[in-house]
Amino acid sequence: MLVLAAAATAMSGCGSAGASDGSGSDTAALQGKLVLDAGCLYVEAPHGTDWIAAFPVDEVEWEDGKLLYQGSSYVPRDEILLGAGTGNALQGVTEPDSCRGTDVWQVGQTD
Repeated sequence: MLVLAAAATAMSGCGSAGASDGSGSDTAALQGKLVLDAGCLYVEAPHGTDWIAAFPVDEVEWEDGKLLYQGSSYVPRDEILLGAGTGNALQGVTEPDSCRGTDVWQVGQTD
């Protein structure tokens, strides 16, 4: 299952409503800075493209304004490196209304 990296306004969790049967891989990587905008968390790539990351639901949390992923804690403007790639297998994942339309990066399952 995947969850979009959208910071809930109540800051209770990292995610939107939605899951996917899609699976990622580690054949590609996205590196960039985390940007929090209107309750949505984006990865801003060096070439200027913003991505919404769709994380495996059991590998990510949003707590006290921090993204918790793979044993590390990230805040907006931190650099992050994510494996997997773009995909069209994101059935069931819905982008929150507060998020601006942009591409989705499907983060690969690590276990």
